[in-house]
Parts: sequence; C-alpha cells; structure tokens
Amino acid sequence: MNTSSDSRAVSQLYPSQASYRWWETECDLALRRFDAWEVRRLIRFRLYPNNEYPRQILLSRSESSVDHLWSSLSPPERRNVDTSVSTHQYKVEQILHLSRTDAATPSPSPWGWYPNISPATRDARTIASDIDRESRAQFKTVPFEDWVHYSLGYSTESVEWLLQQHRKFGSLLSTYLEEALAAEADLYVEVEMYLRQGSHLAHHVLSQCLKEKGQLQHVDYAPVPLHERLNFVIMPIRELFKDEVRGLRWLLKRLSILEIHFTRKYHQSRAIDWVNPFDTKTPFLDDLFSCRYPQHLAQRFTNFARYKFASLLTDGLHINEPVLQSLTTDWHALTAAVEDECFLAQWGFDDLKMCVELLYNLNNYYSATAVLHGLQKFSPEVFETLRRSAANPSENLEEPASIFLNLLDSTDNYAAYRRIMQERPGLPFLNPHLAEGGTEALKRIFPLPEQ
Repeated sequence: MNTSSDSRAVSQLYPSQASYRWWETECDLALRRFDAWEVRRLIRFRLYPNNEYPRQILLSRSESSVDHLWSSLSPPERRNVDTSVSTHQYKVEQILHLSRTDAATPSPSPWGWYPNISPATRDARTIASDIDRESRAQFKTVPFEDWVHYSLGYSTESVEWLLQQHRKFGSLLSTYLEEALAAEADLYVEVEMYLRQGSHLAHHVLSQCLKEKGQLQHVDYAPVPLHERLNFVIMPIRELFKDEVRGLRWLLKRLSILEIHFTRKYHQSRAIDWVNPFDTKTPFLDDLFSCRYPQHLAQRFTNFARYKFASLLTDGLHINEPVLQSLTTDWHALTAAVEDECFLAQWGFDDLKMCVELLYNLNNYYSATAVLHGLQKFSPEVFETLRRSAANPSENLEEPASIFLNLLDSTDNYAAYRRIMQERPGLPFLNPHLAEGGTEALKRIFPLPEQ
C-alpha cells in the first residue's frame, strides 16, 4: 500500500503545529506517571507518531508497576488473577489490548461496488445510491481514535485505506468508461448529479473521472486533493489541540466524550452528513469536569439558570422567544452532558443524584429535571425500580427517591411537579408549562421568587 504521499500531504496541512506538539511532551510524562485512566486513553487515541512508543515505555518499567497497571485496567472478574504466572511482555501486551477501543467498527474490506455490466437495467439514481452506500460503508470502518491520530498528521492505515479504496473506485470506473458506449457515459453524468447529495468522497472521484474523459463540462468548484474531502472531520478535531492551557487530561476527557458523539453520528446513523463539520462543542461538560463537589456543581447550574431566566420576560408582559429557545436548547444540552458524563464515569452516579437533591433544595427545577433526565437516559432500570417501589403500598419512599419520582412523573402533564411549583416556587421545568398553554401559561409563573 503506497501511503507516503497521503502522509506528507496531511502533515503539510498543519505546519503551525509542526514546531511544537505540546501533547507529545505531555504524553511522555503521562505514560511514565502510570495513571491508569490517562494511560488507557493515551494508548486508545495514540497522540504520538510512533505506535511502538507506549510498548517501549511499558517494557522498560518494573514488574510491580506493570502488575499494578494491568490490575487497574482489567475488568473486576480478572483482577485477582495470579500475575506471577505471566511474563512481563505478556502483561504489557494485555495492557495495550485493554486500552484500545472496544467500539465495534466493521473490518476494512476492498471496494465492493463495480460498474454494472448491463446499465440499461438500472437508472442513475439507483447507481448513485449504490455508490454512496459503498462509500459510507468504507467510511464507517474508521474508528474515532484513528481520525484523531490522522488529524495530527500521523500516518494512519485505516484512513489511508479509505482513500485508497476510493481511488480504486475511480480506476475501475475510468477503465469501464474507456470501453463504454456514449449512452453509458451519459448515464454516469446523470449519476454525478445525484451523487452530489451523497458521499463527497465518491462524488469527488466520480466527477474527476468524468472530467478526465471530457464528459463533465461544468466546473463549479475548485479542484482539491481527495484527502481534503475529509476536512469536515479532521479540522474540528485539530482545533481541540490548540487549547494547550487546559492540558492533556482535559483533552483526553473531551476526546472520550466526542468518541461517543462521533459513533452515534457517523457509525450508528444510516446517513452521513458530509457537509457540516463534526460538532465538537460539549456544553456543560466543562462544568462537570471542573467542579469537584455536588454542592459546587448545583450552585453553578443554578447561577447560570437564574441569569438566563432573568431576561425571559421583557417589560413584564412578553416572553423573549430567543431566550426561551436558548433555555430549551440548554436544558437538552445539560441532559445530554449528564448522560455523557455517566459514560465517562468521572462523576459517580450517586454524586449526580445528590446534585439533583441540592438543585431541588435550591428550588431549581429547571436544572434538576435536566440532570434527572440525563441519569434516566443512562440508567433507565434504576428509575424503573423506583417506580415499582412507589407502586407498592408497603414501601415508603424517602427523599431523595420521592423527589426523583415527583419530578419525573409525567402523569397528567407532570401534576406532581406543578403541585411542587405551587408550594415551593422556583426556576421552572419549562415543558409542563408550555404544554399547558404555551407562552401564556409560562407568563403566569412570573414573577419568579428571588433567591
């Protein structure tokens, strides 16, 4: 596989980072600190050019250090295994294995679409759809950590394979068109029009092929190298590495969350958005990362919510629609951030439940319900157990369980919550009020109590 030209091209895209790659320096320190959380993610995301580097570091460490790291990374059922029966090198290989991704991505395979022998039996739209499907399948074989590695200018086999397979598609099509009748060539001109709405990689290759054959006359965009069609993923990831101030641990946390987002958006969804850049914004996660105690987190969320609600009603008469939209968006963003945080496990589930209780005591039902819904999305079985307990007359639920159920119970448009709001007015959970009567119902809860 000839990948050197791709590697050089990618490196040349990022001259500003060539002089000082701060993360490589921090990686060296982190691998020697032997913090299990950091080591696992460093090996996963490979923030270094030499893939052998972590193996070399681990092999140079003492057996006791490697034993401790292996135990820390192993699943609970394997932590009591007698390490004395394994060689030092075996333990290192196990650490590397345990640190790599557990995401299920399809195995790379050769390009599987070929020009149809009997094109008259198919139309241009179908051909474009088949090409797009093959291109998407090829794209989905590249895991997120490989995109991170590639975005830093490091040679990355899976991405280079992706580009190579699209070039193979171009070669197959070029050979086919050389022998095709004029009507068949015209068919692929129509395919190009349909493929504009699909894979930008496949469209790039097809349009270049048609231009070389003189079949495509219009030129409505500047020619670019094939690898630049991947900038919608590469460039947003690159931007993360410009924030040296927050350091390596913050970056690893961010990448761990973005791995979840990337998998949902590009691997688990049927379609791929080839136009809009990969969204690396993670609202509220910085709050979750930086606060050490539930009390601090609850107060920060409450201060933020009070600031937003202060401008929701203008002139005492009208709901400010942009502010309302922002509050709604932020509520969903906080819900998603809590769910993501649970996957990352920086905060314990119990700590976040305590945060809900504190938010409730601050009469901040807006943030309390957002955090609760995030916890429920992450672990619905916990809340289902609470509901079953509440339905049993012999069980008396105590706080905070009763608080959770009252805020989550959607019966009769959240009647339990609205009763709480009447008895203890506070920052509102917007959904029930909007469902009750839109902005007019929302105005009736004003003025909000001063805290």
